[in-house]
Amino acid sequence: MDGASKFVKGDAIAGILILIINILGGLIIGIWLHGLGIEEAANTYFLLSVGDGLVAQIPSLLLAIATAIIVTRVSETQNLGEHISKQMNLSEHGSQFQVF
Repeated sequence: MDGASKFVKGDAIAGILILIINILGGLIIGIWLHGLGIEEAANTYFLLSVGDGLVAQIPSLLLAIATAIIVTRVSETQNLGEHISKQMNLSEHGSQFQVF
């Protein structure tokens, strides 16, 4: 699991760099290409960049959750599949995220 954790850290750092590049690029394109004012371009492209950054972090979040589930202790009388099913059914919102 050490490699997966390093991937999550590297992916988060790359996500921050991409976010900064998207904001700067969006400002430049909004001001010069589309003729927007600085405030309007900043409002539009900050929002789009933050949304893109959040969507880009979903795979890392899922990997971190999967790592946490696997690393945590499961009793010997219960296999991992049963344990995950019980945990997902504890919350009323858990069924929204079940894919199996």
